[in-house]
Amino acid sequence: MMPFITPLDNAGTVRTITHYPRPVRHDDKPEPSDPVLCEKVLSDWFGHPVILLSSGRAGINIVLKALGMHRYRSRLCVPPFLSTCVLNAITPFAFPVDMGQNGDGMLWYHQYGFPQRNAPLHPNVIEDCAHSFFATAITGERDWASDVAIFSLPKFFNIEGMAGGIIVRNPELEEKLRCIVAEAPDDIPEVRMWMRKIIASAFDVEGSSHEKLFVGSAYELLTQFIKPDSYDLAGFPASTDEIREVGRKRRERMEFVVDFFGKNAFPELLLWNYEQIMPFAMPCFSISDEKMREKADCLLKDIGVHAGIYRIDIRRDCRNPEYRPCILLPCHQNVPLNRLEEACTIIASCGGVR
Repeated sequence: MMPFITPLDNAGTVRTITHYPRPVRHDDKPEPSDPVLCEKVLSDWFGHPVILLSSGRAGINIVLKALGMHRYRSRLCVPPFLSTCVLNAITPFAFPVDMGQNGDGMLWYHQYGFPQRNAPLHPNVIEDCAHSFFATAITGERDWASDVAIFSLPKFFNIEGMAGGIIVRNPELEEKLRCIVAEAPDDIPEVRMWMRKIIASAFDVEGSSHEKLFVGSAYELLTQFIKPDSYDLAGFPASTDEIREVGRKRRERMEFVVDFFGKNAFPELLLWNYEQIMPFAMPCFSISDEKMREKADCLLKDIGVHAGIYRIDIRRDCRNPEYRPCILLPCHQNVPLNRLEEACTIIASCGGVR
């Protein structure tokens, strides 16, 4: 085996890898991207009209508003283990309840890019594709679970700030949503610049702890200033061909992890042999001992790979889930293959199957 060559930055330190691609640096003066053109590329990618916004969570917020939900009388069924910022986007218009309860709507979440197996039996469904931008490596089109779906961009692309939006298949609902966006307040450039700076610190594990104190406030503002920003979008692909190239690289890294450990290392319920799905990150379930999982995660941090221990539903059925602990390994397009091999070797050395 060739020796590992760990990429270094200009200061000679190990580059940190997280689940998100590294945002384009503001100091590099990236060209702002035209939101209208980005929206056109995204509509072509998903095969349906797209409303581009400041973030996916802003999309959840205004869809609930367009559906006529009210925080004191409406309930939205959600799966467990949702991030705080998603819950905060829901609560102005609905009270989140467990999937087993009755609700006025449902958030149909494809956890970490693994599509739900069964159709949601509810008239008001928001399909959460925040981790499922890619249906396959070459398209975002799929069998949609509802008339409206939410997507997120910084989870998949090296853009400078935050952006996301809504895929809409219902013309009447699309019109309502576009009216809400048109009536939303315009950005205050200085505030948006502050938001970019603060949110960038959230993605930088070595960033200022002082700035991280304000991340929640910046996320909240994304549901107030909901229009897309050209500087936030800097770095977004200019065509669907460029998106497919990102998909090819992500698929290559996913297949590398599966080939390294073997298909038996992944629960059959989670990953069927014939599926061409594109997870946001690759879960490694092969370490059964909790302490060894924690050891592996610490060793990964030592080489600059921030994976973390997560609980993932291997049934891919949020109404009847079976959550199991795993190490969630970054496998986006910016992860060098030799670095990925080093990470997989560490997991294997801690009791992972190979």
